Amino acid sequence: GAGPAPAPGSRQPDLAGYDRGVAAAVRSDLAASARLPDGGQAYVFGDTLAVNGRVICGPSRCPHGYPHDSIAVQRPGTATFAMQSCAATGCPYGWQQVPDWPDGSYFWMAAPAVAGTSLYVTGERISRPAGAAEGEYTARFTVGAGDALTYQGITALTGPAGGTQWGSATPDPHGRGWRL
Repeated sequence: GAGPAPAPGSRQPDLAGYDRGVAAAVRSDLAASARLPDGGQAYVFGDTLAVNGRVICGPSRCPHGYPHDSIAVQRPGTATFAMQSCAATGCPYGWQQVPDWPDGSYFWMAAPAVAGTSLYVTGERISRPAGAAEGEYTARFTVGAGDALTYQGITALTGPAGGTQWGSATPDPHGRGWRL
């Protein structure tokens, strides 16, 4: 959606500026965003082929393809997208925020939502080699100083595998959980 209007007197980049900013940061097959507590935006991406202008993997270099999720933070009033590296924690490829399951299946991000100091990202568990959806999950990240994101874990949503249960998420206005 269009989101809230910018603050009076603030200067926002034009759409071409945003396009250039995203193109410089990432090449992926999916993007969605949610507003962070300080007004920045967390952008989540699905299958990620390049970060900061560098192709991550080619068929001969990566045994399992490429990162299946990544995250960037965009600062308010800018068209700068800072990709969130997780290399220090040993994550796959240095950019994939949610680890693969032991059987090789992976998380494919889709719908982010922020509540307090937590970023929740709903997505699907995808099997290998078939590429079939095995169920829906929500990954949780804490949002720290400077919008630093730290992966906290993943939780299965209830319902049958392959059945869609979400399209977006928002916190319940009365504090009783989430509306999916």
